Amino acid sequence: MFKTLYDVLSFASEKEQSAYEYYTELAGKMQNPQTRRLFENIAIQELNHKRQIDIIRRTTKSASRQIKLDSEMLPKSARPKRKAELPIQNAIMLAIGREESAYKLYINLSETVDDPEIRQILITLAEQEADHRKNLKKALSKI
Repeated sequence: MFKTLYDVLSFASEKEQSAYEYYTELAGKMQNPQTRRLFENIAIQELNHKRQIDIIRRTTKSASRQIKLDSEMLPKSARPKRKAELPIQNAIMLAIGREESAYKLYINLSETVDDPEIRQILITLAEQEADHRKNLKKALSKI
């Protein structure tokens, strides 16, 4: 599926764009201002992740390096196809799953790169995804 670090970073960039769109859409549907702000803030952070990944993709010398990354290490489908709207609890649970997948992706990617600076950026992205997951779980518990 992926042959180079560039391929995987392109995939990650697309996932972050998808996450930004998903959280922006959820924010627009929230009645509770606190929950709306949570989704708006996560959306902004996901867009920042995309920008960081795009910078790495454009500037790293190792982007064309061959990598071994099992497909099990990659997140599943980015956005569910649905005809009806999800109840908010289900939407948050889906978001928690997305954040878990993104966390695993960045941790696994960090183990494939040689450049310590890129490795640290990927670990930081993973930690931010873990924070999103924690905040989403907190929001879910309040519903």
